[in-house]
Amino acid sequence: MTTWTATWVAPLEPDDRPERQRPVYQLAGGLHLDGEIARAELHMTAHGIYEAFINGVRVGNIELTPGWTAYRKRLQVHTFDVTGLLTPGAQ
Repeated sequence: MTTWTATWVAPLEPDDRPERQRPVYQLAGGLHLDGEIARAELHMTAHGIYEAFINGVRVGNIELTPGWTAYRKRLQVHTFDVTGLLTPGAQ
């Protein structure tokens, strides 16, 4: 079993936003990959629903991911093989 850690990717939200009112966010970033990519996985979850794109291509075909769950108790994490969406160089 592989053990991995990650940090949350999240937008900055003002402390004075109205209760239970959260806008939709687009989170984007980039990276540079050296050499061939042997294997790449994307692990995603959210407090709400999400769509993920890499290089303009949608990741997966599941609608309304991650689906309903009791967010205070458990988060569903989906894992996608994204090896074929990555190429050496700037992403």
